[in-house]
This record gives sequence, C-alpha cells and structure tokens, in this order.
Amino acid sequence: MRLRFALPAFAVLCLIPALSHASFGSTFTTFDVPGVISQTSAVNKWGSVTGYYNPTNGSGFNGFIYQASSGVVTTFSVPGVSRTYALSINDTGWVVGYYLDKSGVNHGFLRNPKITTLDVPGAGTLSGQGTQALSINDAGQIAGVYFDTGGYEHGFIRDASGNYTSFDVPGDSWVESAWLNQNGQVGGTYYANSVNHGYIMATDGTFTTFDAPESSTPGTFVLSINLSGETTGVYYPSAGGLQEFVRDQYGNMTTFSIPYFYTVAGIEDNGNVIGMKSHLSQDRGWKRTPAGVVTYFNDASSGYDGTVPTCVSGNGKVAGTYFDSGGKIHGFLMTN
Repeated sequence: MRLRFALPAFAVLCLIPALSHASFGSTFTTFDVPGVISQTSAVNKWGSVTGYYNPTNGSGFNGFIYQASSGVVTTFSVPGVSRTYALSINDTGWVVGYYLDKSGVNHGFLRNPKITTLDVPGAGTLSGQGTQALSINDAGQIAGVYFDTGGYEHGFIRDASGNYTSFDVPGDSWVESAWLNQNGQVGGTYYANSVNHGYIMATDGTFTTFDAPESSTPGTFVLSINLSGETTGVYYPSAGGLQEFVRDQYGNMTTFSIPYFYTVAGIEDNGNVIGMKSHLSQDRGWKRTPAGVVTYFNDASSGYDGTVPTCVSGNGKVAGTYFDSGGKIHGFLMTN
C-alpha cells in the first residue's frame, strides 16, 4: 500500500497564536498543531490549510485544518482508527482524505464537518486494498483511487450526490493518482508497460495521455492541475536526474530545470509553478512564471534547515513547513 501523499473522535480547537511577518514582498503566517506536522497537503483560496500530523503522545496520524481568517487550528480523526490522512480542501472548507482501519484497509472520507466514509463499489477489503480520496473541488466532486479485490488500482470520481464513477486509462494500466480542478477535469499519473505516464480526463470521459520529452523509466508524474487544465510535475529524462515540466491546455510541453531541485508543490491558475529546492541541507521555495522567470523565497523565521512549500491554491496562496533555529517544525501560510 502506498501512502499518498488518533485524538478523540470529536474535533479539537487549538487557539494557538499565529505569527505574521513579511519577506520578499510576501507575508508569512506561522501556525502550530499539538504535535509534529507530517504534511501540509492543500490550501484553499481563503488560506485554509489542511494536512496531517503526529500527536505528542505518538498515537498515530490525525488531520488538521488551519483557518487563516481566525488563526484557529482544528484537529480531527476518524473515530476508532489511528491513521487519518487529510489530503485536500475546497473553498467551502470541506476536507477529503483516507484512513486505515484496524485491518489495514483504506477508506476514503469526507469531512464537512461530519465525517462520511467513502468506499468505492468494487474496492477490495483486504489489507492494502480499499479507497483513497485524493482531491475535492467546489462543486463537491471527489476524485481518487481504489484497489480492487485483485489489488489492481483504478481511478474514481464521486459526484455531489454520492454517485461513483470508476475509470481506467485505456490499455493495460493502473491509475496511480487523480487530481481534480474546479471544472471537473482530472489530471494524474498512470502506470503502463513498466513506466509512469501523465493523463488528463475531460468532463466527457475522454482521455489525453502524454509523456515529457525524452522521459525514461520510471517516467512522467503529474502532480497538479489548474483551472485551465494546465498540468505540472516531474519526469526522469534518459540522461538521468530529475526534471520539471509544465503542459498547457493545448498540449504544449515546457521542460525546465531548477538548480538543486527537489519537488514541485503545484501550479496556480495563472500558470506560476511553485516548488522546493534543497542545497547543503537548506531548503528554499521557488516560483517560476510562464515566462520562465524564477524567484526564490524563504520564511524569515526559519533556521538553517529552511522552508518547505508543499501546496499552492489557484490564487497563489502557498503553504508548507519550516524549521526554526532550534530544529522545531512549524506550519506556514504565504500570501502576497
């Protein structure tokens, strides 16, 4: 089973003061959870951040929501389980993700704020099988993947009425990720012929598949899709190493290289790509415009280990983590 990247069953409000400061023309706001943040997974246009963390008592993983408007952190978990992974938040504040039951089976969930379990019909019920909800848009559509009784991986969309539609990229393939945009398009990665490839599924169910130029094993990985249907991600060229790409809504592919590149966090609706580089143990965020201009940013409160952006909203709000001079990890929200 692959991890996509508990407290009591009731939600807990953590009134932890948020600290703000400006750097490089942007404002950074710090937030903390009652434990160690493992992942800031998604941020919406209002600056609400979701993710998951490890409580101080080491009881497993729990979800959290940080609301920039109030500075309040809300923590939550699915009752009776020790691993709750919150992965996506829409502009209404609804959160989706998945949890593992005591038998190791995956179940998707929707929190709005009541928690509803999501199980795709046909999902397997053995350890490592089941359903993982990965993304949600403002229409209430949810996309993700599920593992069937044979362990094969498929994609799915759940509409706002609760109806499930499963999908597979044509051919002998596995759907490995499914990211929704606000228009209902799905972008992601599929696996076929021992290599990973990118795909986009239109709202009518038709597929476009693609690879970055000179992509080689293990292939091309789509990590984000914006409102226009532009996608970004990473690929492994035949010459070795790891490179970034942007594919616009017309199919034009642009590849680029950030020195000491580490990962891509996502793409804004205006085409800016956000990511992270790591050099000499110092992490920094970067932004690349459609014109190819690259700038770097760092939370001024961070220590030597630096700043790790992990997600971006369509309107350019960035969330992630940083380490202070004492080595403690904090969450941050960056706004312009």
